[in-house]
Amino acid sequence: MKGSSPPPRKRPAFGNTVPAGDVKELGDETGWAAWNDALEKSDKQFAPTAPGTSIMPPGVDRRYAKTEPAALSPLRDGKGPPAGAAKARALSANEVMVEARKNNRVCPKQRRWAELFGQFPQWVPGSDDLPSPPLTGDSWLRTPALAKRMAFRDHIEWCEKHGCLQQMLAFVKGLPEEEWHHMGD
Repeated sequence: MKGSSPPPRKRPAFGNTVPAGDVKELGDETGWAAWNDALEKSDKQFAPTAPGTSIMPPGVDRRYAKTEPAALSPLRDGKGPPAGAAKARALSANEVMVEARKNNRVCPKQRRWAELFGQFPQWVPGSDDLPSPPLTGDSWLRTPALAKRMAFRDHIEWCEKHGCLQQMLAFVKGLPEEEWHHMGD
């Protein structure tokens, strides 16, 4: 059908249209004036902020709330914590990872990581579910830094599962900076 025009486009059904904003290009002064007008109109729809109510009874000086002296720490008198005192919060794998990632660290270098892995059976005697051994040789060379970091995290999570995170944290904190593999190495 030579010379015929294409069929007219159908309008989308109600609710299926893509909203488009009204765009006007204005000069510097006109643009700022329009912006300030829009701000003013926007602010008018909200009531001014009202001060909050006081929780202090009338006639009481707000600067001086009633206080009570705190008891001395039970650890200062040399007797230790009282019976039923809250126990120390448990260490988490995330906290150890924060320490391990300082200075853009990835994982211990091969030799030191192998030494660490060799300590796991001493930390958890009788454990038969050791994590995968650390990367060595060609696998070390071919593995990207983030994958090495994830493998090291697996070791930290294994320590969390077996209750030896304190030993892992001591290792991580005690390892000299030059014994760490860093991003970009």
